[in-house]
Amino acid sequence: MHATGHVGAGHADDRTLEVASAQLRAANPDTVGTAPIDPSGAVDWERAVSGWLAAHDANDFLAGDDEGSRARVRLLGLLDQPGGLEFLVALADDVMRPDSDRAAASSVSRLSHALGRDGEFEQLRVPFRVYFELALGAGFAPVLPSVGAWFGRRVVRHYLNPLVVSFDEGFEKRWLEYGAIGGLRPIAAPVGVRAIGNRQADLQLALVEQLVAETGAASVALSLSAVARLGNGGLGSAARERIVSREVERLAHLAQLARSTETQLIFEVDQYRDLDLTLAIVLRLLDRPENERLSAALTLPLEYAESFAALQRLVTWAEDRRARGGAPLTIRLAHADELVDEGDTARLHRWQPRALADPAVVFGNLQRMLDWALSPARLVGVRIVLASYLVHEHAFAWRLARMRGALRSLEHEFRHGVAPAAAAAVKRSVGGIRLRVAVVTPYAKARAADYVVRRLRELHGRLGTSGLPDAVPVPSEGPRDHGLRRVTDADPVSPEGREWFDAVADRVRELVRAGASSAHRSSVETTQQLSEQLERAAAAAPAWAERRPETRAIVLRSVAEAFAYARTELVAAAMAESGVTVCDADHEVTQTIDLALSLAESAEQLSRVSNAEFAPVPLILALAPRTSPIATPAAGALTAIAAGSAVAVKPAPQNRRSVAAVVATIVDGGVPGELVVLLPPLENDEVRDLVEHPFIERVLLTGSRHVAKRVRVWRPEIPLLATTGGRNSIIVSDSADVDRAVADLVISAFHNAGQSPESAGTVLVVGEHERFVSLLTDAVASLATEPPQGLTTAVGALSRAAERGVRTSLTELAEGESWLVQPRQLDDGGRLWTPGLVHGVQPGGARHVAERRGPVLSLIHVDTFDEALDLQNGIGFGLTAGLQSADLDEIARWLDSAQAGGLAVNRPVTGALPSRHPLVGWNRSSIGITRAPGGRLQLDELGTWRPRNPQPDESVDLA
Repeated sequence: MHATGHVGAGHADDRTLEVASAQLRAANPDTVGTAPIDPSGAVDWERAVSGWLAAHDANDFLAGDDEGSRARVRLLGLLDQPGGLEFLVALADDVMRPDSDRAAASSVSRLSHALGRDGEFEQLRVPFRVYFELALGAGFAPVLPSVGAWFGRRVVRHYLNPLVVSFDEGFEKRWLEYGAIGGLRPIAAPVGVRAIGNRQADLQLALVEQLVAETGAASVALSLSAVARLGNGGLGSAARERIVSREVERLAHLAQLARSTETQLIFEVDQYRDLDLTLAIVLRLLDRPENERLSAALTLPLEYAESFAALQRLVTWAEDRRARGGAPLTIRLAHADELVDEGDTARLHRWQPRALADPAVVFGNLQRMLDWALSPARLVGVRIVLASYLVHEHAFAWRLARMRGALRSLEHEFRHGVAPAAAAAVKRSVGGIRLRVAVVTPYAKARAADYVVRRLRELHGRLGTSGLPDAVPVPSEGPRDHGLRRVTDADPVSPEGREWFDAVADRVRELVRAGASSAHRSSVETTQQLSEQLERAAAAAPAWAERRPETRAIVLRSVAEAFAYARTELVAAAMAESGVTVCDADHEVTQTIDLALSLAESAEQLSRVSNAEFAPVPLILALAPRTSPIATPAAGALTAIAAGSAVAVKPAPQNRRSVAAVVATIVDGGVPGELVVLLPPLENDEVRDLVEHPFIERVLLTGSRHVAKRVRVWRPEIPLLATTGGRNSIIVSDSADVDRAVADLVISAFHNAGQSPESAGTVLVVGEHERFVSLLTDAVASLATEPPQGLTTAVGALSRAAERGVRTSLTELAEGESWLVQPRQLDDGGRLWTPGLVHGVQPGGARHVAERRGPVLSLIHVDTFDEALDLQNGIGFGLTAGLQSADLDEIARWLDSAQAGGLAVNRPVTGALPSRHPLVGWNRSSIGITRAPGGRLQLDELGTWRPRNPQPDESVDLA
């Protein structure tokens, strides 16, 4: 559904808006307002829009001869030009964002050349001052990058200052000037980022407290995601309750400051995952007796259909509070500000997007909420604020409130620097507006880059004067479910996800209480039984191989369904036995389902090769590592089954129960039981006997290079397909987005306690990255490390007690190294360790080149990108490699030069699904035949190919 025409010009499609509203209201027919929305009334508010905009100059809002007014004119003038938006976005992304002077200066040089002849921005008309300062910056960039960056940042201030206000010595004076403007109520809104460390959250909370205590601001806005570590809202009820209780205590001092200064606290919500948790924390905070008179506002994003139910809940709560003598609650209806990031996260995890994509439906949601709320009976305990840059939304709200006699309970809010025409029109017509002013500290202006880019796009679209925006693009391929119950990781913020996490926690407790008595056991206990089982499996294999590949594909899809239904049991078994976290175990099940579906497609392809026929071997041995209780043993077994072979699965002693559950699930999915042999966790000479057994014709191995080399020695002639990991690294360029790089690094380094073959153990830091190191230190130190049964830990246990190289990396330092975060052993058995971060690691040292898998991350500082690339490629391994960079030239060079089977740019190196990112080791990260699970040729080496005998053509044309 899309709106036609421009509302601001009085040409909206009334029927579109009526239908959008009706769709949303139909879900709750009992909750309409006292005076139903009249579709014909749309004409009135559209005429109001036209009148408002015709009566006022687009640039008269806060007009004057001061520098701020002139800067607004400069900004709008440049945005009006073709290429103006792209130039300004480049200033924000490439000059404002980088912490590194060298990266910023390099971007200044590029932009200077782009403004010149034959450059990308040659047609832009910019003041001579801008040309001159960029040219000076370009000249200084190679020799004095700090000076080059300084000139570039002057240009940033020249254009982008209207969008943010610096929290410096002159802030209070400027704030008083805002407050002196009639009909204007300014709101101080510090620009922050989603906190990934405790210290970062504390610093951002301290800034909010300072604004409340020292500036005289009547209203201060904050996002709990910036001042608290909300994560995904807690995994299950117990974890969520811990977050709520902790954050209520942390916010108590802020509430006390707000009470003493009579400041209104405005709690904003930027993403869906924060909505319910923000409401829970704030309402519990306000329920404290001392906060009875605290003025507060809660934000409900218009893009989420669930905001309507939240509105009803808040109105009921506010009525009760008002009846007890408490202060009224302000409910702020606003547009979510991080929809792009939220959509990226949903697509990455294959979660259903939560945001309404069609702007007309979003407007219908607003209509529905206002229709219900703007009723005298429901306004007893609340006030409504509409925070929007869209003038037609303000016109509709104003028209409806006037019709209902509720104008005194409705306020209008705009962002400083955005939609000045709409703000001016509404301000003069309704008598006053709230103005949200983005506040940024001088040392944190890089964090404002994302905010500035979003505002530039709003300004460029002239959304404040042209009505409905274009629809948010919807991905052509949504989450693939293949008809299964769930093939994605659990969504922690969905009701189904929360129930599932609670069910897992209950099942884990049951398994822990039951102990070893609940473990599945192999039916093989003696050498004679082993030989008999292998012989039976090999004898059953030909009948399976004779089945049509399409039939095997049907069985594999049935197995995928079986894993989807057994997810809770599989995850609980892995957590109870191996100590992996719930998220790591859940993702292993998702990877298994994804691979089963991919293998089904590959099995079908085997019969479509022209003039060749695939002949599987009877029996394949799959050696499972101790570090992966579900995905890797399942991958070995399913790969053999897909090829048409029988399989013998040897688990590690540390996860025999989990592997038994995997094998049982495969059989439950329809694979004949005689084809899958679950072996006991054999060790040393017993493994050698197994490898040398004459029925074994292929060996699949993922894990230790040491074990793979021993297999080659024991039986050199057998085809071995081994992926062995190694020492993986990530380059952090001086142009990287520091906040996102830290978040990705934490995932990459400490997934499965750093034990996964693809985990990153080394970070190659290019240039001086003081803020990066500080943020990474904070993030690592803040990771919760607890027994995984409670679902609250971020770092799981080691699969076995730390010994040899792993213990050395956790406890000892080489010359020149120092701990930024020192690991601590938390249990008597040596399996549970807090994560570590080591500074001063030397190239070529053990922490750089040795294969040690544990929760320790090493930092190596280098001067140039080329040096980092040489160190990344030089150690001889090549399973995964990562790059964090915003420089397109660097990214292109790296993609051409990096020597690894899996490459990740500006994302974690771990956790990819096989069908999306087939992973194969290069160099020393593989032994024997290489194959990529999830790739097109993943089955081709598991048998032999023999020619079919095609009929010769009657004639042969040699021309």
